[in-house]
Amino acid sequence: MVPLMVERYQTRRRARLLEAARRADQGGDVDWAGLAPDLGYADQAHLTRDFTATLGIPPARYAMRARHPAR
Repeated sequence: MVPLMVERYQTRRRARLLEAARRADQGGDVDWAGLAPDLGYADQAHLTRDFTATLGIPPARYAMRARHPAR
């Protein structure tokens, strides 16, 4: 039972992070504070911690790189 719960948690977490990254990839400004609760995070800090821990950079920096890729 516990492994299934962990798997579901990880699947939901991955889906939330993929959606956050997708929004950043669309370009334009992202309202991270507004997006966080839409994705199920308690607040913007929670989203930022999870995103940074998983992807290695904060979401705002990720979005900036998406808008201005290195040449």
